[in-house]
Amino acid sequence: MPPFSHHLIRSSILLFALMVISACGGGGSASPSSSSSLSYPSDHQTFVVGTPITPITPTVTGTLSSYSVSPSLPAGLSLDASNGIIAGTPQAVTPTATYTVTAMVSGGTTTSGALSITVNDIAPSQVSYGAPSFSFSTTVASTKLTPSAKGGAVVSWSINPALPAGLTFSTTDGSIAGTPTATAASATYVVTAQNTGGQATVSLTIAVDGSPLIDLGHQNAITMVRETSTRVLSLDVLWHWILWDYTGASVIASGASDCGTSARGQPPCPPSIDVAGPTAVILTREGLEVRAASDGHLLSNIATAVAWWKLATDGSYIAAGSKTGLSAWSPSGQLLLTRPGDYSQGVGFAAPSEILVGAGAAGQNVVETIAVPGGAA
Repeated sequence: MPPFSHHLIRSSILLFALMVISACGGGGSASPSSSSSLSYPSDHQTFVVGTPITPITPTVTGTLSSYSVSPSLPAGLSLDASNGIIAGTPQAVTPTATYTVTAMVSGGTTTSGALSITVNDIAPSQVSYGAPSFSFSTTVASTKLTPSAKGGAVVSWSINPALPAGLTFSTTDGSIAGTPTATAASATYVVTAQNTGGQATVSLTIAVDGSPLIDLGHQNAITMVRETSTRVLSLDVLWHWILWDYTGASVIASGASDCGTSARGQPPCPPSIDVAGPTAVILTREGLEVRAASDGHLLSNIATAVAWWKLATDGSYIAAGSKTGLSAWSPSGQLLLTRPGDYSQGVGFAAPSEILVGAGAAGQNVVETIAVPGGAA
């Protein structure tokens, strides 16, 4: 065969082989592979403890399954493993964090999407110190004022402007305490309670007056104060009494009435004290405790049931009315007079030598004048 014929045959065979390879797909892809994706809202998600969230639904491309999340979602929130929806009610404050959700793609590969979540507390509300205004005195230690608040737990406290000199404010619990060192005009102070959910405020009016003439020394609220030119007798809510020398600012005597303790079948007596002239009297459950105003020593215990009682304005006797009669005693406990009748609703006044009683045994529209001693009316 001529050389030209051999060359033509080889060229034809090579061209045929290339055509076969191209037809079989060798050297490239006939169609692109399908793609899948997963995404969540790009904006930051902020929730509140105890408030159900609006479910967060992902945007999905392709066929996805078996959703999982890392790290674990805040307590109370959950991920639906079948569709990637996040729902629930947050149960605890959780700082800002990024959560990555991963899903399986058909064919064994995975795709993922991320979202940012913060869970804040319920904001504080209704902050109160029990009263809107307070007055302090220089050199006298203040009673600690501690606020209350509703809503979520308060994380930090602040006050504006700064408190008067000597008073301190706790940024931990919002309490006010201390001993004022200088007078301060009445002014408004704004206390702010704050947590991750927000803040609440309360306004207080605070003034600091000059030093008092005498600090009565009670640890609890005072319910009664009686005084003469030289003596002060005070009683607090827990029935503790203190007798002071007013001029010397010193304690003469102190003690406790048992009015807060009920006897079986008897109600407690109402707290009551008085001082006049040389005599101080404290009402007890058993009757009347009589003491010398000079040094506080016990003069007598008058055992009697009383609806009301009065100490004479000069301290010379004690009168008392009850359902069974009206009686009067000397400070030493000697009975000076007694008159039968229902005096339990009477209104009495004890003058130095006579008792005046309105609405007593003589009638609702009558005022009796009864001599002391003796009892003549």
